[in-house]
Amino acid sequence: MRKIKNVFLVLVVLLSLFIWWPNRAAANGVNYGDVNNDGSINVNDVILVLQDVVQYKKINEIYGSEGSRRAKVSIGKKIEVGDAILILRRIVNLIQNFPIEQTLLTGPAPVIGKTGSTMG
Repeated sequence: MRKIKNVFLVLVVLLSLFIWWPNRAAANGVNYGDVNNDGSINVNDVILVLQDVVQYKKINEIYGSEGSRRAKVSIGKKIEVGDAILILRRIVNLIQNFPIEQTLLTGPAPVIGKTGSTMG
């Protein structure tokens, strides 16, 4: 029983480190995922994105257009629940880069036509 408690304690400590450890991403001068620009990507940023999605607090009104830009980590125009999920995945190191960062590095994805062929 004591061994299980020790393993559980280690897992809790490791999870805490993943959540609160500063995790900055500076692509194109933008720290994507760090919505509140406090220097780290953490659960607070996820909460801000979710509040924006349900229109409780709008990121644009609090942090301006730069806050909205840092919150939009997926490809698209609106801040969505998927952005919060991606930030969570980044916090626990399931992903290294956000889709928006990959697009900046590699260019836009090719357009696929109805037949599945790549269109120029």
